[in-house]
Amino acid sequence: MVAAPRPSGRAYACLAANGDCNGSSVLAVPLEDLVAHRLEAAVAGGLLERVRRNAGSGRVVTGLIVAEERRLVSYATMLDAGEISRPQWQAMRDGAEHRLDGLRRELEVRSLPAAVAAADADTWPGLWGAWSFEQKRAAVRALVESVKVVSANRRPAPRNRFDPKRVTVTWRV
Repeated sequence: MVAAPRPSGRAYACLAANGDCNGSSVLAVPLEDLVAHRLEAAVAGGLLERVRRNAGSGRVVTGLIVAEERRLVSYATMLDAGEISRPQWQAMRDGAEHRLDGLRRELEVRSLPAAVAAADADTWPGLWGAWSFEQKRAAVRALVESVKVVSANRRPAPRNRFDPKRVTVTWRV
C-alpha cells in the first residue's frame, strides 16, 4: 500500500487491481493510531526485550558478513592467480554477493535505532509522543514485520469508515 490523498483525508491504497487487495484503501490517521496503540501494548507485553535478545545475535550476522567479504577477496585472488576461470569466479562472486545481500538485510532488521534501544515499557508512551516522524518510522521498522489490511466488506458498513478488524500487525519477533 502507498500513501494516497483522498477527499475524505489521507489514506493508504493498494495500487494493484488484482490479487488480494482489489484496489482497497484505508484511512491513514486511524490506521497509524491503531498501529501506535498496538505497538505500545506489545512493548508493555515484552516486545522490546524480545527484540533486544534477537538484536544480540546481530554479532553472529556481522561475523558471517565479514566471512563472505573475505571469501570475495579470496575469489578475486584465485582468479588473478589463474586458479579459476572468469565464469567460475563470476558464479562464485554472484553467490557470495547474494548471500551478503541477505545477511545485510538480516543485520538491518536486528539493528535497533538508538531511540528504541534506550526505551523501555515504562518510558515508551512519553518517548513515542516526543519522537519526530522519522524516529517513529525507525521504531516501527525495527519492531514491526508487517501491517496487513484486508479488503473492506462494503455492504454492511458505509465506505470511508475505519474498521480495525481489517488490520493485522505482525511483530519482528
